[in-house]
Amino acid sequence: MQLHGLSVHTQEAYERHVRRFLDDTGYPKKPVSLKRTKKYLLKLVRQEGMNPSTRNQHAAAVRFFLSKTLGKDWAKDKIPNSRTEKKLPEVLNGAEIIRLMRSFDSQRQKTVAMLCYGAGLRVSEAICLTVKDIDSESGVIHVYHYFTDGFAASILFECFDAV
Repeated sequence: MQLHGLSVHTQEAYERHVRRFLDDTGYPKKPVSLKRTKKYLLKLVRQEGMNPSTRNQHAAAVRFFLSKTLGKDWAKDKIPNSRTEKKLPEVLNGAEIIRLMRSFDSQRQKTVAMLCYGAGLRVSEAICLTVKDIDSESGVIHVYHYFTDGFAASILFECFDAV
């Protein structure tokens, strides 16, 4: 799994999921088949009420094990992911935003909270900002992204003029 670039957390989760799969399907006494694999994944949803996202984690672990460890080429194509529900983010109304901003003790905390909420920044992005990253004339914030090792621009809203 390390050779495939999976994180330690993912490796641990895959090991747990595969161990459970093997216990439930009776491997190695019973050979692994597509039918047994689908029956196991259906059981997770129907009998245990597992949500689609968690079931997809199990499916990915089983797919990886079957295709990479046991050499079962059918696993890649025949073990589908469940459709997951796309949820919209919860948005605060104006009164809730005002109440939230008034709850901060210091101007610094309030400013960071306004930046995070208004410009869609992560806390880690907001606290790394410097004065030179904010271009108030054009209304843009230059945000450094650690994941991509690059910069991105975020819109600076008019409400920040009060800060």
